[in-house]
Amino acid sequence: MASGLNGSRITRAICGERRCFYSFRIHEALARAGTSATGLARELGVSQQAVSSVLMGKSHSERILNAFRKLGVPEKFLFDPRREKVEE
Repeated sequence: MASGLNGSRITRAICGERRCFYSFRIHEALARAGTSATGLARELGVSQQAVSSVLMGKSHSERILNAFRKLGVPEKFLFDPRREKVEE
């Protein structure tokens, strides 16, 4: 099990719930921008699976993450390992 920012334990179930919540919020942001994950994949010339994998936080394509940002997806919903949150 991994530890959370406040020292609490994060279980697989909690992690799965967060991924589902963030995924839903990303889909909402895409809809507000007038597109979908499939439409974004088509626009970027990548597979729908590639976009879905980034959307779910299982892979981290800089190109797809930046496209999400340009479409107005809030940073807090993106799984970007390059973004380090340092708590002091």
